Amino acid sequence: MLLPITADSLPKSAFVLKARWARLNDYVDNRAMVLGFILIALQLIDAVLTFHGVSALGNDVEGNAFIASLMIYIGPFWALALTKFSAILFILFLVAASRRVSWVKPSLYTLNFIYLSAAILPWCYLLTI
Repeated sequence: MLLPITADSLPKSAFVLKARWARLNDYVDNRAMVLGFILIALQLIDAVLTFHGVSALGNDVEGNAFIASLMIYIGPFWALALTKFSAILFILFLVAASRRVSWVKPSLYTLNFIYLSAAILPWCYLLTI
């Protein structure tokens, strides 16, 4: 026979965790959080593909002129680490503002689509040639 779960039978940490999760939901929209995590994953995939592509084909294949010039001065790894870290911080800022700013969720949908079609797919095509 299973014992019923009551408030007295749960450890105190479970209540603390539930309270913190409830507070997080007050500030962040769940859909925006998922979209943000997908966009962060796309950023990391793009970093790996870009590093692999630039290592194999040279700096000239990088489509972003700012990142290409940064690669010349500080190297491909550090240029990608700096720009992707900055992008991830900005994504986290957008996700944090998602409940208060109405245009964030549609922007995250758009950014995911654009990033997949303009960054990930071209690298996949270039690296398979």
